[in-house]
Amino acid sequence: MKVYKMNEPSFKMDTTYLYNEPRTIDLSKQIGNATIWPVYPKDSLSIYGTKYAPQLRIPLSPAFGQELLQQRADGAFKNDSAFRVWLNGIAIVPDTTNGRTMLYTKINNGETRMTVYYKNSEKDSIMANFKFDANSSGHAHYFTRNYTGTEAASLVNTNNPLGDNVVYIQEAPGIYTNIQIPNLNDVPNAVINKAELVITEINSGSAGRDDLFQEPNRLMLRRYLTHDSLGYLFDYGNPSQPEAEYFGGNKIVISDLGPFKVVQYKFNIARHLQLAQQKKIENSVLRLEGWSSRYIDLPRLKAGGGSATPRPTLNSG
Repeated sequence: MKVYKMNEPSFKMDTTYLYNEPRTIDLSKQIGNATIWPVYPKDSLSIYGTKYAPQLRIPLSPAFGQELLQQRADGAFKNDSAFRVWLNGIAIVPDTTNGRTMLYTKINNGETRMTVYYKNSEKDSIMANFKFDANSSGHAHYFTRNYTGTEAASLVNTNNPLGDNVVYIQEAPGIYTNIQIPNLNDVPNAVINKAELVITEINSGSAGRDDLFQEPNRLMLRRYLTHDSLGYLFDYGNPSQPEAEYFGGNKIVISDLGPFKVVQYKFNIARHLQLAQQKKIENSVLRLEGWSSRYIDLPRLKAGGGSATPRPTLNSG
């Protein structure tokens, strides 16, 4: 991980920043770096005789520390505005050319800070803390996925009219799958008592790292109202009080043989199909996606599609 000075004078606390819009940093002003292992820190720290809970620490360069100490009370340290002119933020950036991982950190826990260790003519063990506070500090995340060279890359946005034999889903911001149920309007008028869409995982074990990365705990199925807006299926119920248990979408383990665990997801869509079959709603394309309480998450799924085995099935009655 590397730490840079930000180069964005307008970066501020009272602005909401989108995760897919990168902030401006000065790559010529790297002020720190660290090589870390993506595991939860387990050992407490003792600093100047005081114990601290386990934490991720990134050393900043002595040159930056010296530059900070050279600031004056009538300059950068005059007030908050003056300090932000001198340093309007730092960016912690992963080095994705040397290892790839996903870290979940608690930034707004009252302990995130920049600490300067220094001495003067009277003491030789002094600390100055610059703490992060989400209520008074500008903050933003930038997150993007790069599928170049991956198995999924060749099947993203194929626009294959017959569908793809394998589909990939990764929780946001990731990959979703569009599903079309053809010829529904040609089905004779009948009462649909049950209709169940079944999605089954393709698990290749350690070869596809399916033994390492987990599947989404839940998938969501929505329908396109227009080409860029989505709505819930009628089977889902009122979004404010959804019939989630009836609608389905939760992960079900159907086989667990060592590394080759296979999961399945089922959706009840009888109401949707009945209305579409009666031409009361359009037989629109459906969108299948990972559903997480986090805005950014990691779980992913490889499932059968098109004529693959296993492939999506529609059970009806």
